[in-house]
Amino acid sequence: MASSRLERVGTIYTRVRGLLKAGALRPEDKPIWYDIYEAFPPKNLASTESNEPLRQIFYAEDEIRSRYHKEKVSTETVNLQDTLRPTKCQQFISKYHDIEKENRGKEAGELYMLALESIKMQATTDMIKAEEVTSGDTSLAASFKNAFNTSDKKNRSKVRIADIIKDAD
Repeated sequence: MASSRLERVGTIYTRVRGLLKAGALRPEDKPIWYDIYEAFPPKNLASTESNEPLRQIFYAEDEIRSRYHKEKVSTETVNLQDTLRPTKCQQFISKYHDIEKENRGKEAGELYMLALESIKMQATTDMIKAEEVTSGDTSLAASFKNAFNTSDKKNRSKVRIADIIKDAD
């Protein structure tokens, strides 16, 4: 099985230094951290030959998210510019935390099932409400347009074509 051995050749600093010396990287294109690293090098360099095991970094909700994605095949389209609506997974995790606060003594598996049932009930009630009130466009294009219209209205420049043409004359 092939694997990368680049981390054993040298650090990113030594590779960038080599590129600069060889002329493969122009001095004006060097990374912004390079001068700081030269001025304040680390006291202990990290080594790949270390026998210390790598510490796993997990958040408390990573287990919940992992199980959710394993069991639920999500077919939702996510608009990354839309910060107004949480994804289905985010909704599930917040519901899980709400149920966890209400039921302190229950196990994680039980809480997961309760949150899943609660989300399913909420989805059916939302569908009923949507059928009763069919207002507005709920397409993906509409969500992009809505997100675009609500984000950074102050930062947009107000350029008018008529002013540009007038200035050109």
